[in-house]
Amino acid sequence: MSMSQDDSVYGQRIDDLRDFEREYRERLRMHLEDCLGTLDAREDNLPLRVAARRLSEASDADLAEVLAELPEHLRQRILTALLRTPVTEVAQ
Repeated sequence: MSMSQDDSVYGQRIDDLRDFEREYRERLRMHLEDCLGTLDAREDNLPLRVAARRLSEASDADLAEVLAELPEHLRQRILTALLRTPVTEVAQ
């Protein structure tokens, strides 16, 4: 394979990975919004609902920063909920 063919193959692979990441982040965002809808049904979860809404509205680049700004107990509840979610639900 020539160097230009390698560049083309690698360029296509990079594009495929970027597409996968974009689609994955969109599915994750939709999942967070679904979780938020579930939380909205429970009146006693106001701080968690506010935190989940901030996460769902954050840009992809800001997700980690927003999560890091949350109080530890809310961050743990959100991460626990995400970890309990089967990967197939997030990946759909």
